Amino acid sequence: MSFTEIKNELNTEDTKVLIDSIINVDKKAAFVIDRENFEVLYMNDNAEKIFHATVGTPCYEIFCEKDHACIDCPMMKMTGEIIIQHRHSSAIDAIGKWKFSPIRWFDNKDAILVTLLEIVGV
Repeated sequence: MSFTEIKNELNTEDTKVLIDSIINVDKKAAFVIDRENFEVLYMNDNAEKIFHATVGTPCYEIFCEKDHACIDCPMMKMTGEIIIQHRHSSAIDAIGKWKFSPIRWFDNKDAILVTLLEIVGV
């Protein structure tokens, strides 16, 4: 059974529970970000706790406390492969090891799964 078939059989709350169980499995902070407008489409519990963010907020406001996309944003230069990069986040005042993975979100939307793998420095 494909994910689309599963999604069609589940109600909205069941779908959220399924996604949460998959993305929360390793206890890392994770966000799904719309590749077109940089808005957060989803975040797991750890992301909410660490960044005090809300769905719909642009990632650059959450991670960098800016009002525009970052000049060196790895999401702008993604061509399909996973990027792992050390980046400073002013929101947590630390350098993190981040993983950027291209995915297809609901309705075939281009998105990026952004995961904070670990905090490596301040």
